[in-house]
Amino acid sequence: MRYIINFLMVLLIVSIITGCGSSSSSTPVIPTSIPTAIPTTSPTSIPTAIPTTSPTSIPTATVITPEGGTFTVAAGSPQEGSVTFQNNSVTRDVTCTGGIVNLVPSLPLEVQMASSVYSFSISDTTAYNVAFPAYVTLPVTLSSSILPENVTVFHSSNGVDWDNIGGTLNSTRDRISTNIPSFSYFVATILLTGPSGKKIFFLHHSVGNDLVERGNVRETINTYNSSHGTSWQFWDHGYNGDGLRDASGNYTGTNYNIPGDNTEPEGLAYLFTSSDGDAVSSRNQIMTYDVIVFKSCFTASQALVDDDTLNSYKNYYLQMRNFFDLHPEKVFIVISPPPAHPGETDSTTASRARQFANWLKSSEYLSGHSNVVCFDLFDQFADNSNVLKAFYRYNYVDSHPNELADQTVGPIFAQFLMDAVNH
Repeated sequence: MRYIINFLMVLLIVSIITGCGSSSSSTPVIPTSIPTAIPTTSPTSIPTAIPTTSPTSIPTATVITPEGGTFTVAAGSPQEGSVTFQNNSVTRDVTCTGGIVNLVPSLPLEVQMASSVYSFSISDTTAYNVAFPAYVTLPVTLSSSILPENVTVFHSSNGVDWDNIGGTLNSTRDRISTNIPSFSYFVATILLTGPSGKKIFFLHHSVGNDLVERGNVRETINTYNSSHGTSWQFWDHGYNGDGLRDASGNYTGTNYNIPGDNTEPEGLAYLFTSSDGDAVSSRNQIMTYDVIVFKSCFTASQALVDDDTLNSYKNYYLQMRNFFDLHPEKVFIVISPPPAHPGETDSTTASRARQFANWLKSSEYLSGHSNVVCFDLFDQFADNSNVLKAFYRYNYVDSHPNELADQTVGPIFAQFLMDAVNH
C-alpha cells in the first residue's frame, strides 16, 4: 500500500512540473500598431510650436494655378519674402516651396547683402512661362544715403554662381521686387561704390540702337558733363534679347522684359498704363530713372494707313500723358517714329506719319505738361515728301537710316537730351 501511495505522489509531482514548463514557454505579443509615446487620438499629435492653422505660421508650400497666386515666407515678419505669379506664369498647377536658407553668396567685392538669402522653387520647372514672369519681393533695410539704383537683387540657380537681375524699390524703401528668370536662390544687395549722377533711360529697337552707337550719343553726353560740371548717365534698352546697357555702354546681362517686346504705340501705351503684372513689373524698373526716353520704329509710320489708325495713335499717347502727369518728378521724352523708305510706304501714309510727328511736338499735346517734351526724329530723317532723305538711305530698299544719318543726328539728339533735362 505504501508503494502505491509513493507512486501516485511521483506522478503528481511530474504533472505539476510539466504544467509549469508549458506555461513559461509561451511568448507574450505586444501590439505595435498603436504608438505608446503619443496616441494617434491624442491632441498632442498636432504640432504646438507653429500651429498649421495659425495666421502667423510660415507656409512651406502653396499650390499655384495658371490663374496666378502668391507664395509667402515669414508672413507678417520683417523678413517676409514672397513670389507673386501673374496669370499664365505657369501653364499648369505647380507647388511652390521655399524659405530662408543659411547660405553665404559669392557676391562681387563691391556688393553687400541687404537681406537674408531666400530659396524658392516650383515642383515642375517646365511649367514656368517666362513670357509672363513671376516676380520675387524681398525685404531690405537701407540708410537714407543709399540711392535706389544701387539696390538690386542677385540670383543663383545653384547657390554658387550669382548674377545681378535688377530690381525696383517700393515707395517706402523696405521691399525690392524683380522678375524671376528661374527658381532657386535670391538675395537683395547694395552696390557700395556705384557711380553717382542722375540717369537717363532710352527704350528703343534697331533704329535707336544705331543712333546710340553710330551717333556717339554717350560720348556727346560725357563731353557735355565734362564741360558743364554735370554727371548725367545714359542707359539704354533694346530688344529684350539684347537687354540693358549701363552708362559705359556695357550690356548688363539683364532686361526689363518689355511686354511682348512691343514698342509700337499700342505696346508703349500698355507698358505705361496697364495694371497687368507684366506691364507693372517692367514699368516699375523703368521708373527708377530720372529721365525716360522712348520711341517706336519706322514700322509705326508704315502702319498709318488710315485716319482711324492716326487717331488711335493720338489716343495711346494721351493715355500715356495721363500717366506722365502723375509723375512730375520725372522727365518724359517722346520721340516721333522715324520715316520709312519710299519703297516701303506710299505718299498718303507718309503724310499721316508727318501729321502724327507734328502733333506730338505741338502745343495741343505738350502745353500744360512741363515734364513732357518731344524730340522730332521723324523731321530729322525725313525729306519734304515725308520719306527717308535720299542721302540717309542705303543703296537698297531699307527703312533703316544709314551711318551718315546716325552720325549727323546722334549728336543733335544727345544735345537735345541735355537741353531738356537741364532746362
